Amino acid sequence: ILDMVESKNENQYFSTLEKYLKSTIEVSKIDMMRGNYKEAEHKILKIISITKQYTQFKAVYLQACVLIMNLYDLTGEIEKIIEISEGAKRNFTGEPSFVISESNILNFEATYYWRKGQNEKAIELALSIIELLEKSLKKQKNEETLHVLMNSYYTIAKAYSYAGDYKFSFKYYDKTVEFASILNEKMIMSHAIIDKADDLYNLTEYDKALVLANKALDIRKSIGDNNIVFILLTLGRIYIKKQQYSIAKENLNKALDISHKINSDTHIPTLYCDLALILIKERDFENAEEYIKKAISNAEIKNEIFDMGYAYRTYGIFFVEQKNIFDSCKYFEKSISYFASSGYKHYEMIS
Repeated sequence: ILDMVESKNENQYFSTLEKYLKSTIEVSKIDMMRGNYKEAEHKILKIISITKQYTQFKAVYLQACVLIMNLYDLTGEIEKIIEISEGAKRNFTGEPSFVISESNILNFEATYYWRKGQNEKAIELALSIIELLEKSLKKQKNEETLHVLMNSYYTIAKAYSYAGDYKFSFKYYDKTVEFASILNEKMIMSHAIIDKADDLYNLTEYDKALVLANKALDIRKSIGDNNIVFILLTLGRIYIKKQQYSIAKENLNKALDISHKINSDTHIPTLYCDLALILIKERDFENAEEYIKKAISNAEIKNEIFDMGYAYRTYGIFFVEQKNIFDSCKYFEKSISYFASSGYKHYEMIS
């Protein structure tokens, strides 16, 4: 097709190329739902490389940018999010026909900021997007604007959650679920529900968290999505707190297996740490320490500040259970330092 586009029959084949690009985007979405992230990434990056060359394909280009940023958000490759955003913003025009795609891209940039602990910057950017979209809805209601607004509510909820402001995270998670219900968007509905469950877990409201986590799991199963790692992780952590260790271990090991199958290391350090906590409770210190060391190694490779904090906190607990106060304090201090750098207030407070 590209050879034909570059030939004298350029005009004749542009419509064929556009259909090809759009169908490839749809195939990439299916790959992502199945957890085939590498295949999806390859296809989407090829679309971006083609479409950025032609102004008539700007809409498809922006759509592909949004999709690849979504993929990198799922896989935890957040540095790539900002790379795509910077490239896409060079093509921003502010034209009404592109406001939706441009807002989506800025949403993912806000996501990057809260993941890097820059919560105020994330909240400020998300609020500006929400204000713009809510004004647009007053003039004319359309489904596409509702979708982006729903995503913006979810983004700002995550930022407030990381800032430890659960009053506002709950508010915007509920708004996300409300819009997702209207739009029948079960995927993001499940994300908002499990993230609210995680906040409830942080507030030690384990029974409420368990109800929401199971609800999120049911929704994800109903749409045939394979990436249920964070839901299983949350369930595992809840069952640890409820001292139901066999059920906790079952959920965490299943989450670890899925992570390896879909080639995603996003939650692996946390999974190792939580499995280590169970082993500590079972007084199996040798295997517990092995898991903690795996968590630290994985977090170091990813350069994930929060994961480092969580791993060192787990190491602190490991030494507390063995009455080794000197080493426990040493690792708790390391944990506090990493959590403070990550901007995630809840675990800094716990440590």
